[in-house]
Amino acid sequence: MSAPLFDDITSSWDMATLDVPLLLEAYRYWLAKKGDRPWPLRADIEPTEIPRLLPYLFLIEVPQIGPPMRYRVRLVGTAFRPFFGADITGHEVREEEASPDRAQFCIDWREILQRGTPRWARIRQQVRGEQAERDGIAAARFTGLVMPLSRDGTAADMLLGATLYDPLQS
Repeated sequence: MSAPLFDDITSSWDMATLDVPLLLEAYRYWLAKKGDRPWPLRADIEPTEIPRLLPYLFLIEVPQIGPPMRYRVRLVGTAFRPFFGADITGHEVREEEASPDRAQFCIDWREILQRGTPRWARIRQQVRGEQAERDGIAAARFTGLVMPLSRDGTAADMLLGATLYDPLQS
């Protein structure tokens, strides 16, 4: 039997429990852009205002609010390349076709969109593939924050996230 894709999971809707300075900086930026609204508009997010965060950011567009849900990666920071082995900008994840590891992300992303509130998590994930084998990486620890955005202010239909990735050598 193979090891689970995810283990050692901590996840919370309570931003007061988030203890990672870089992610807190991203959350404070999101709050400032949100103002009195339920969530910021995508147009409110200006990358030049947050250059220190850019390598760790990702932006997910939701071209189909489901079920089934569809997600498209619009932006992914350079800190993700060692994990994915490539730039995954433009990659699409369809909820009904997702692999077990991506399916969990789809579930989490859907819940964030439905609730319209940010969520943070710390997980240890098994890493597979040529890049992982070549670099001797068996798993990675991710600490991430995902926050809802809106294209037009009527619904949460995009996600802005920041994630720190720490490879664990095999």
